[in-house]
Amino acid sequence: KPAIGYDLLDRSIANYEKQGLGQHESGEKPLIVIGPSWQFGNILDSCIDDLLKELMGHGWRIVVRPHPEYVKRYKPRMDEIIARYADADSSELTFETDFSSNTSVLSASLLITDWSSVAEEFSFTTLRPSVFIDTEMKENNPDWSKIHSDPCDITLRNEIGRSFDPQKMNGLAKAVEEMFDNPLAWSDRIKEIRDNMIFNLGHGGEAAGTYILDRVLAHQEKCAQDSDDADIKTKD
Repeated sequence: KPAIGYDLLDRSIANYEKQGLGQHESGEKPLIVIGPSWQFGNILDSCIDDLLKELMGHGWRIVVRPHPEYVKRYKPRMDEIIARYADADSSELTFETDFSSNTSVLSASLLITDWSSVAEEFSFTTLRPSVFIDTEMKENNPDWSKIHSDPCDITLRNEIGRSFDPQKMNGLAKAVEEMFDNPLAWSDRIKEIRDNMIFNLGHGGEAAGTYILDRVLAHQEKCAQDSDDADIKTKD
C-alpha cells in the first residue's frame, strides 16, 4: 500500500498556524469546546447535564457545539437543552449553532467529544489533548472486530487524551485541570503520536498527486508496450 498522508490534516494545520489560533493572551481563561457526534446515545442525549455540572464553576469558558446533523434532525431536543441553561453566565457557557467556521474548535484549549473523529483532527492540528466520553460506541461496521485490528478511534482515546465513563465522571474536572497545567508534556506526547501515524506530514496532497501521476504514466506505458507487442505479432 502506498504511504500517502492526510491532506485534510495538512490544510487544517496550515490554517491553524496562519490564523494564529494557538496564541492566547496571558491570563486568558481556558476554552473548552464540547463537540459530540450525533449518533444514538451521544453526549447531548445521554449526559450533557452531568458533564456541564462537572465542568462549570472552575473559571473555564465552555462552548457546546453540537454536530450540524444533530441540530438538523433533532432541533427540538437542542432547543430544550439551550433553554435549560438560559440563565447561565454567557462568559462561562455558550451554545454555538453557527457552523460556518470551525475557529472556535481550533481555538480551544481542550476538546470534549464522544466518538467523533473531530478529536483526532483537533489534537493532531493543535497538539492539545481531548477528553472522550465513552457513550455507546458508534459502529458503522458491526463486524469490525473480525478484522483483528483495533481502529484508532478506540486506541487513541487514552493516548491523545483521557476517556471517562458517562456514569462515572467524578475526577473529570481534575483531569482537565492537569491537562491545562501541563501543556508542553501533552504537546510533546501528541506530536510524537502524530509523527508516528501520519505519512508525509505537510505534503500529503503532493504525495497523493505523485502517486496518481505515477500510476497513470505506468498504465500508459503498459498500454503502449501492449500495443507494440500486438503489432509485432501481427507482422509475424
